[in-house]
Amino acid sequence: MGKSKSVFGPYLDQEGRDLTKGGGTSVLATHANIIGPGHVALLVKDKKNLISTHFYNAEKEGQPNFKLYELKFAKNFPVFVEY
Repeated sequence: MGKSKSVFGPYLDQEGRDLTKGGGTSVLATHANIIGPGHVALLVKDKKNLISTHFYNAEKEGQPNFKLYELKFAKNFPVFVEY
């Protein structure tokens, strides 16, 4: 991911690299038993910003699954924390 102060760019990753020149910060990726997480949606519960996502579970023969993360920020970039 990258972000910009203008809709017209430039879009920069967390290290300041331009996305059009190979930059990009990963905020949600395959790890442990979570394969191919995607379809991020935002919801609010108990005054917390939560992210819902689906993934394939490597521990359950690739069965589709659902997970919630709490959305936090570090250095103005999103961080998903186990919920």
